[in-house]
Amino acid sequence: MEPAERAGGGDPPEPGGRPGLGPRAFVHTEVTVQQAATLRRAAGRRVRLAAGPDQKQPGPGRAAARAVARGPLLDQETLHVSVPGLAGQAGGQGSVGGRRGRYIRLYGRKFSKEDHVLFIKLLYELVSIPKLEISMMQGFARLLINLLNSVENVLKTLVKSCRPYFPADATAEMLEEWRPLMCPFDVTMQKAITYFEIFLPTSLPPELHHKGFKLWFDELIGLWVSVQNLPQWEGQLVNLFARLATDNIGYIDWDPYVPKGGPSKLVQKHLAGLFNSITSFYHPSNNGRWLNKLMKLLQRLPNSVVRRLHRERYKKPSWLTPVPDSHKLTDQDVTDFVQCIIQPVLLAMFSKTGSLEAAQALQNLALMRPELVIPPVLERTYPALETLTEPHQLTATLSCVIGVARSLVSGGRWFPEGPTHMLPLLMRALPGVDPNDFSKCMVERELCSATAEFEDFVLQFMDRCFGLIESSTLEQTREETETEKMTHLESLVELGLSSTFSTILTQCSKEIFMVALQKVFNFSISHIFETRVAGRMVADMCRAAVKDWGKPGDLWNLGIQWHVPSSEEVSFAFYLLDSFLQPELVKLQRCGDGELEMSRVPSMVSLEETKLYTGLEYDHILDNSEDDTKSLFLIIKLRTLTVEGCEYKKVHQDMIRDLLRLSTSSYSQVRNKAQQTFFAALGAYNFCCRDIIPLVLEFLRPDRQDVTQQQFKGALYCLLGNHSGVCLANLHDWDCIVQTWPAIVSSGLSQAMSLEKPSIVRLFDDLAEKIHRQYETIGLDFTIPKSCVAIAELLQQSKHPSVNQMLLSSEEIKEGLKRQQEKNADALRNYENLVNTLLDGVEQRNLPWKFEHIGIGLLSLLLRDDRVLPLRAIRFFVENLNHDAIVVRKMAISAVAGILKQLKRTHKKLTINPYEISGYPKPTQILAGDRPDNHWLHYDSKSIPRTKKEWESSYFVEKTHWGYYTWPKNMVVYAGVEEQPKLGRSREDMTEAEQIIFDHFSDPKFVEQLITFLSLEDRKGKDKFNPLRFCLFKGIFRNFDDVFLPVLKPHLERLVADSHESTQRCVAEIIAGLIRGSKHWTFEKVEKLWELLCPLLRTALSNITVETYNDWGTCIATSCESRDPRKLHWLFELLLESPLSGEGGSFVDACVLTYIFMIDVSLPNTAPTASPCVPEFTARILEKLKPLMDVDEEIQNHVMEENGIGEEDERTQGIKLLKTILKWLMASAGRSFSTAVTEQLQLLPLFFKIAPVENDNSYDELKRDAKLCLSLMSQGLLYPHQVPLVLQVLKQVREMAATTLSGLLQCNFLTMDNPMQIHFERLCKTKLPKKRKRDPGSVGDTIPSAELVKRHAGVLGLGACVLSSPYDVPTWMPQLLMNLSAHLNDPQPIERLPQGAQLGKRQDDEPKEQLVTAPLAPCRGRSRDGRAPGGPRGGGLPLPMAKTAPFAQSPSPLRGRVVPILSSNWGLRSHSIRPKLGFPFPISSAAAGFKREFY
Repeated sequence: MEPAERAGGGDPPEPGGRPGLGPRAFVHTEVTVQQAATLRRAAGRRVRLAAGPDQKQPGPGRAAARAVARGPLLDQETLHVSVPGLAGQAGGQGSVGGRRGRYIRLYGRKFSKEDHVLFIKLLYELVSIPKLEISMMQGFARLLINLLNSVENVLKTLVKSCRPYFPADATAEMLEEWRPLMCPFDVTMQKAITYFEIFLPTSLPPELHHKGFKLWFDELIGLWVSVQNLPQWEGQLVNLFARLATDNIGYIDWDPYVPKGGPSKLVQKHLAGLFNSITSFYHPSNNGRWLNKLMKLLQRLPNSVVRRLHRERYKKPSWLTPVPDSHKLTDQDVTDFVQCIIQPVLLAMFSKTGSLEAAQALQNLALMRPELVIPPVLERTYPALETLTEPHQLTATLSCVIGVARSLVSGGRWFPEGPTHMLPLLMRALPGVDPNDFSKCMVERELCSATAEFEDFVLQFMDRCFGLIESSTLEQTREETETEKMTHLESLVELGLSSTFSTILTQCSKEIFMVALQKVFNFSISHIFETRVAGRMVADMCRAAVKDWGKPGDLWNLGIQWHVPSSEEVSFAFYLLDSFLQPELVKLQRCGDGELEMSRVPSMVSLEETKLYTGLEYDHILDNSEDDTKSLFLIIKLRTLTVEGCEYKKVHQDMIRDLLRLSTSSYSQVRNKAQQTFFAALGAYNFCCRDIIPLVLEFLRPDRQDVTQQQFKGALYCLLGNHSGVCLANLHDWDCIVQTWPAIVSSGLSQAMSLEKPSIVRLFDDLAEKIHRQYETIGLDFTIPKSCVAIAELLQQSKHPSVNQMLLSSEEIKEGLKRQQEKNADALRNYENLVNTLLDGVEQRNLPWKFEHIGIGLLSLLLRDDRVLPLRAIRFFVENLNHDAIVVRKMAISAVAGILKQLKRTHKKLTINPYEISGYPKPTQILAGDRPDNHWLHYDSKSIPRTKKEWESSYFVEKTHWGYYTWPKNMVVYAGVEEQPKLGRSREDMTEAEQIIFDHFSDPKFVEQLITFLSLEDRKGKDKFNPLRFCLFKGIFRNFDDVFLPVLKPHLERLVADSHESTQRCVAEIIAGLIRGSKHWTFEKVEKLWELLCPLLRTALSNITVETYNDWGTCIATSCESRDPRKLHWLFELLLESPLSGEGGSFVDACVLTYIFMIDVSLPNTAPTASPCVPEFTARILEKLKPLMDVDEEIQNHVMEENGIGEEDERTQGIKLLKTILKWLMASAGRSFSTAVTEQLQLLPLFFKIAPVENDNSYDELKRDAKLCLSLMSQGLLYPHQVPLVLQVLKQVREMAATTLSGLLQCNFLTMDNPMQIHFERLCKTKLPKKRKRDPGSVGDTIPSAELVKRHAGVLGLGACVLSSPYDVPTWMPQLLMNLSAHLNDPQPIERLPQGAQLGKRQDDEPKEQLVTAPLAPCRGRSRDGRAPGGPRGGGLPLPMAKTAPFAQSPSPLRGRVVPILSSNWGLRSHSIRPKLGFPFPISSAAAGFKREFY
């Protein structure tokens, strides 16, 4: 089929042919045709745009309906042409810009409500087609989103757009469907909460709230309140609550949770408390990874308040639930909010992370209360404009002034004096238009464009701009050898200049405009500019001087006055063309034909200025003047005719072929420029890719001897494409990739290919990587459901608007179905042909290894879930399991695992009623955990199936989360063995594909070689349990049951006995695959399997090392995943033979304890567990640790973890037990959902005896564990009733109390008043007893006297007051510093305190803190953010540490302390200010906020 036919139209009549008629006739005709077509399209669009729904024109819905009803919807060409915007260009060419949404973009939603609804239904049916190609699904979804008034991401946004239209009963259906997934110990919990966040409707009207959020709010909010350790799913839960609160203001009582909200207005008080606490975190001296989140809070909170104000006061009424008057924000509410947040915003103006967030916050705050926001900003701006030494301060303040500029110039009742500041600001800003400082210059321009007025300023500003232009000429900013293009900075200046100047001239009065216009005119005619930099800037200024340029108008009544040229005007135009253009074109034509030699000096009419296609042939230049790069550049520009929506005709085909020729030039610059234009053309014309691919692949043919390396590279670049455009090697079309992929592989035999050239090797690597990254499976079998056809017929029969279009006949529909079947058959033939061609390529003997690997990689992409790979490919991949190259073996392992999944036989399932099995009715309320109706599912060693009869009569539930929270509505389990596919098949019973795998794995030599390869080390020290190898063996034993066990048994026994890390990993992968693959084996086969595995596992676990610990842990965890534990009772009994034997040391015992108590959770609607409970266990532990608790001295670690023989005293046993408990608490901190229970807090005295408050640099494992445990416990949330218990434990903690007091004062929980100061001063004056003489050999008293304690307390109190104001000097501070200086010579520990307190007031530019990270608790499988899979966040939180003063030899108690703020009623969660967590003081309250001093 010719390209013109595929595009839907042929060539236009030849407008004049070759230049035999003269260039004049040719150019005249061509221009007339193009202009006429353009004008007709423009006029037609305007007419149709103004037309109402009754205009007789088919819309996209009608075209889609006809396409669907006829059946060839799965023909992508027909689909994309018929339904604009559904899915990309035909042939999967990657670009979707041409047709998507063009109808809606041009005409809006110009169709009736009935058509609108039918079109949405049609698209919904299309997007729901099973096994629809991803690209087509995305296209349907995007258009559906567009019709539902939203344009964002695809599937999630589609759900978001559909949510308001869900029926009222949808909430109950969703809860019933997804509640069974809510098991907090399983990854399905994350899935359930994510579904709830995405789907649950929250905008139902008040009368339907009982069918909406009231069904789940108490349940989920209770879950959130009871979880304090930041599990992965908490973020989604908070997002759901946020959406619920936004949609239902005034209809939910948030008082128990905020803790106060609604009419009580106490939420503002707590918000003020929050910002009082964290204000100093925004000081410019502070910087760290935590600052980004705090800046986001500062940016988004005012924006949310502005949106709410707009909704309540200015937004037009809609179907959304209105906010009750009682809950609307009052003026006082707005004022209070602005006042509480303004101080941190002003500090954040000069943050080291930039002032963008602060400027956005100030912009929103100024919209609400300009009188509170603008004055302090101006107070900082005027001094910054006067200084010359602090450019960062100036750019930061100006950025913020730009943000508040609108509120400043608006004036109004809130800030009427605002406009008076404009002239001083503008005049002071003019010196900033400086060519030596572009960043400041851009900020100045933004300020000027936002506030332009006054004639003097305008004229002075223009003078500055003229000076900037004169200094930006190409001669002054470039060397001769440099590029002539604008630099990035110059491009920004050009943009800023044009936008600013345009704004000024648009806003100014007519008198000022005329003066400015004259000034621009004089400047333009009195200077000569080069056209690359300065000339473009002057052109922008001249363009801006056109007053009505871009002037808005009435879209529906533009009043366009078309001018038809008179005959005199046409004659004059021809006279100009004949006089100037014709002679030049004749010269160019003669040069192109080789009749005339032309110099490379540009002629009067440059090719660069010839924008239209003139019919001239440049073959002579292309053939004979390849070194004339400048002419080739001009030809490339001439060929840039990529007009959106042009039909692909002969002229465009010639253009793209010329670009391809230039893209394979010998000169790299020519290739580069041509390729960019080539890629743009590919994205502009439909169907051109199919036309050009054979020409590109010609350069890669192995049998061509005339291809140079430059042409070869150029062709590869053309296949690769650019970052965002079309990739010819990876088009979403069978007809294309069936040509390109084999050509890439066979190009390895080309004479122009050289693996010694790094650029070519890199090109092939990029090509293969891009194909693998972007490839999407192309469909083989498209079917249109009858429901789609039915809706399409309804849409076609619609009378709004009526069209003269015949309804489709039954014959046409049959013809469509026939075309559909033919298209499917073609796709299948192409698929099989591609597989065989690739196999032919990779099996060539002389093919270089790199291309063999590329071909095998492409073959692996052709594995599908709806079609088994051809037999030849299966045999190829199975044989390559033992390939010499490890890269090929890895690809073969992945492919064979996928093939085994394709060959997996279907197992029958049956529906059961869990309540009938248990004999208990369905609970009337939600109750998670242990219940009578799920007791039959529990693992009980007394009732596990040990015989064949018990095994076959049991219902095994392989999904371990089912039944924990609720049972699924439709509970399905696998049917009995007799109803499942036959096991123990002979070779004759297998399919041909299975026989290939059977033959190879039955061969002992093949298996031996395979095991040898799998036992090799790949990357020393970096290898891990390989999931692909596991999947390979799982598929082998699932599809062929135990037929290969005799061959593998000797290898398993040999591998288990070998202690090398790689062999242990290999046997762990095989055993995990064996256990998971035996899921459907009979009882006899399973029993024999465990008779083999139990000895192997005992040997492996007894030989476990630090290097293999993770691999065997992953093996066991993978074996148990999605398996009923009753079917694995052999494994669990083996593991529980000696759970706490002590042989593994405290670490192993602690890990066992962690998993034992992980089930003991205190979540709402959860029944008490029958498993061991933490409180009871802790109480028993406290009894055994009593010998250590009754002793006052510090606990020393004198016990080594060795299995000694003989009796141990109680103290030694206690220390060993304490080691295990410490590691257990650290490990469980990352896996529990709540903080330490009350019984665990009673262990605090022991921990302080191990790790006293004073710093100790000596390394000791016991002390290290105790400190880390204290740190982790301190980060948890303490409930109010637990605080007194902790305070009772802390007795000798004067310095910690002072640190806490400092934080309380700094956060304004306490006020530094006169009585407090008098109290501390009185304590400071306590007289100390005289020193007694001591014997030379005596030891000093370790317990200070009562007088020293009082005096120390007074000094600590005064120091806390000083340190509570780190960034300012209150009026009371000088006197306190003087009082502290009197104690510089006091005895220890007083002496070192005043130095730290006074030194703490030094203000410098250095950051006052550093962040270190505490070691992670020993929990397996954390992700990058420290969270355990499916569980809460682990340890490893940042611990702020202070900089050490240079004079301090001994640690100061005021240095490096992070203090908790005790407040039993403050409603912040401990992790909400997570960046500052981690301190050596285990107190945080139920409403903890955190603070620290910085010295």
